[in-house]
Amino acid sequence: MSSIKARKGNPFEYNVAYSIMQNKNMSVKRIDDNTSGVDLIAENKVSKETFYIECKFHKGFSWNKLEKIFTKTKEKTKDKATPLLIFKANRQPVCVMYSGYLSNICILPCLYLKLIDSLSA
Repeated sequence: MSSIKARKGNPFEYNVAYSIMQNKNMSVKRIDDNTSGVDLIAENKVSKETFYIECKFHKGFSWNKLEKIFTKTKEKTKDKATPLLIFKANRQPVCVMYSGYLSNICILPCLYLKLIDSLSA
């Protein structure tokens, strides 16, 4: 029997990567190492801006848990890239958490990750 990650997490990561690749200026590299704290690395081919992306799909989340996951991802970037936490709970929309310009953390619902387009423009 396959693990829960294989049933939920991996397909979600592939969907996120596919959505990002719809923008022809973006390239995506998938990281298979579970210990890295980063699932995807996306790069804008024009601006050369890099995004470290952690993807989470769970039954439900607490805000404290999301903040801990995002902080871990942010620590992994070490100012080399823009950290993004893309998460989804059951029967909820896909949301993106990133460091905002006016506040520490911004949460935005997104459809087909158009946020990536606006951040990389």
